[in-house]
Amino acid sequence: MPKRKKIDNKKLIQMVKDGKVQKEILEKFGFNTSTQLKIAYANALMDEGQAPEIKTGTKGMVSEKAKNAPAPIKTAP
Repeated sequence: MPKRKKIDNKKLIQMVKDGKVQKEILEKFGFNTSTQLKIAYANALMDEGQAPEIKTGTKGMVSEKAKNAPAPIKTAP
């Protein structure tokens, strides 16, 4: 997987808010596709605290279903 591009989040957010054309933003930041731009914009918003971060995984957490599940029945050998 390629390394994440280093971009200025504030500049990207400002360009989008100013209504700059997508093609201009793609060229300025060196993106090849609109998907790259959209992902970078979403990441910039999350990094700057303007959008809530997406929580991933359940590492160390027990689901509600598992909490409410009955204990396994032990049988004698």
